[in-house]
Amino acid sequence: MPIKALSVIMLQILFSEIGLFVLATLVILGLVFLHLVLFREFVIQEKIQKQRLRDLEKLEIKEVRRSQIIFSGNEVLEKVKNESQDQLNIIKLQVEAMDVLAKKKED
Repeated sequence: MPIKALSVIMLQILFSEIGLFVLATLVILGLVFLHLVLFREFVIQEKIQKQRLRDLEKLEIKEVRRSQIIFSGNEVLEKVKNESQDQLNIIKLQVEAMDVLAKKKED
């Protein structure tokens, strides 16, 4: 019986104006706490996102530099190829000239 009486007293306190004020205050404090946790998580995620963007920018710069190096390497190879072709053409002309001179000497 005392437990029943105690629970009745607790219910009366709970539903009294003071009890409702305490419950409302606890609910509001709980919501404020949840909002603070939410904002904290938002700030953490924002920092992580900014770091990802910085890493992507660094990677982009690295890839641009790598592409420039490859492009300049291709330009050097093209230049060497053209110079080699020019030298081969000169050698071909020299061989043709030597053949013409050899034919003239035979005649």
